[in-house]
Order: sequence, then structure tokens, then C-alpha cells
Amino acid sequence: ATLAEYEALLRTVKFNSTSSSALQRTITFNLGSAIAFSENGHFYEYITGTFTWSAAKTDAASKTFYGQQGYLATITTANENEFIRQKLASDAWIGASDDYTHINLATGSSTYANQAAAEGRWYWVTGPVGEKGTQFSNGNGTPTAVGGRYMNWNTSEPNNAGAEHYGEIYASNSVGKWNDLGGNTLGYVIEYGGMAGDPSVTLT
Repeated sequence: ATLAEYEALLRTVKFNSTSSSALQRTITFNLGSAIAFSENGHFYEYITGTFTWSAAKTDAASKTFYGQQGYLATITTANENEFIRQKLASDAWIGASDDYTHINLATGSSTYANQAAAEGRWYWVTGPVGEKGTQFSNGNGTPTAVGGRYMNWNTSEPNNAGAEHYGEIYASNSVGKWNDLGGNTLGYVIEYGGMAGDPSVTLT
């Protein structure tokens, strides 16, 4: 559409509230299905489906949004976690893993020789430089944050109950909390933004 057509459309939108508050409100319009997070300018979307974690990782990497490369979401702040939580239609995969093969791919080295060595050491294995290949959590049951990095595990998680090496975020029960999961199938959260070569995109 032309700029004039967008302006004409947006001018038809009306806001009404029964609140007596006189505080200023901000209404944001966003083009496309992915929604921008104001703190980092990245775009996020819940992708419905029945994906294994590995299939979700591959599917996310095959998508682009206005030229920006997709990847399983990495969550590095409480505000980002809350923003993503609000977009969830169901429990979803995120880009966290303690699987030694995925960690080694993300770090670009033989960080761990086997799964026993990597167990309970959680990394972001997707995303841009500065996040991909970064350990954020250590230990099962009562994990500790690595380097003060953000984590939001549910109580007693991760626990590796049956070879669980992939991160999910809850949309039900403990909403917004994280869990480790194995060969299940879920939808996933895709993130766009921050990758090398991404164009500058302003859709808001």
C-alpha cells in the first residue's frame, strides 16, 4: 500500500476506555505477523505446529521477516521473557539446549566430548553473535545462573527426567517459566533481528 493509504487506514482506528485515568497511552501499529519488542527492536512470533526441537530449530532458520533471519528465540532479560509470554498460544520451544552436539555447533569448538560432560550446562545455541554459544545456566534441580545471565526455570527444573536436552517456555500452568524437554512435539517461538547481515527494519 501507499503511505497515504496506510495513513487513511490508521486514521479510522478508534480507542475507547471506561477507565477514569487521564494518563497518556501509547498505541502501536505493527506491519506483518511478528511483533516488535521495544527494548531490542527484534520481532517475535509464535509458530503453531508439532515440531521436535531440532525440527523447530531448522524451520526457524529457514524463515525470514523483511530480510531478517529467523531463529529459535533467545531470552536474555525478564522483560523479553514477559513480552514473549504474552504471545504464546501454547507451550513452545526456545533456543536453549544442554545437548553437547548442539553446544559444540554453537560454540564452534569441541566444548564437550560427550553428553555426560555437557549435562545440565545450558547454552543459547541459536541467535546472533553474543548470544549463540553462551552458557547461561549450570546444574539440574537447583541451577545457578552463569555470569549473572538471565534464566527463568520452573521449580526443580531443569531435571533431565528422561534425556531432556531442549528448552521450552510454558504457556500454561507456570506461565512464562522454562522447562527441559526431550522428544516431544510443540510449536515454537521465532525471533528475527540481530543477525549478521540483517537489514535495518522499522515496521512500527
